[in-house]
Amino acid sequence: MYTYFRTGHSNTLDVSWYFAPYFLSDLQLWISNEPVTAIFQIYAHADALFIGLTADDGAIMISEFTPNFWIGSTITTANTGTQPFSGNRQWGYHTNQSGNLELYARAVDIARVSDIIRYNPLGNSTCKEDTYYNIGDATWTNLQNEIEQWINDNGGQVSVVPRTAIRFDKNKLQELLEQNETIDQINCD
Repeated sequence: MYTYFRTGHSNTLDVSWYFAPYFLSDLQLWISNEPVTAIFQIYAHADALFIGLTADDGAIMISEFTPNFWIGSTITTANTGTQPFSGNRQWGYHTNQSGNLELYARAVDIARVSDIIRYNPLGNSTCKEDTYYNIGDATWTNLQNEIEQWINDNGGQVSVVPRTAIRFDKNKLQELLEQNETIDQINCD
């Protein structure tokens, strides 16, 4: 199943992003046994007239790979500029304490709304970092639901573990890190 989703999935999920190899050689690298440094361009999708012209595309590079997980790290490219989320995301599976297979995604990232999105006169001026986080949450929830359905449809059983997400004020974090306070002083509510 892990290999199926990594190499053979036909992108039938109705999410707002499309991942494509940056170069043809990245596809060959991705399906190899050692896909570290494979690059994917992430095409953002928007249905509204003209909004698609300013969709905030991005790119990731596979920075770590094991038989049980891989990590994608955001990068800047000539085609995409900066990434809407700056950070690292790990996708993988492990056997939990009950002996069941557990699929997961985890990340540490910061939303970076591009100026062209933030100040687009044809778009919604309320597009802020929270908007990006909400879109990201909806995307990953949708992906989880689609995987759950695929497993159930193919004779498996799924139990969804409630997600854990912590959002913090990055300006407050920067202030705290530049002071002599301990890391315990950071409020992650």
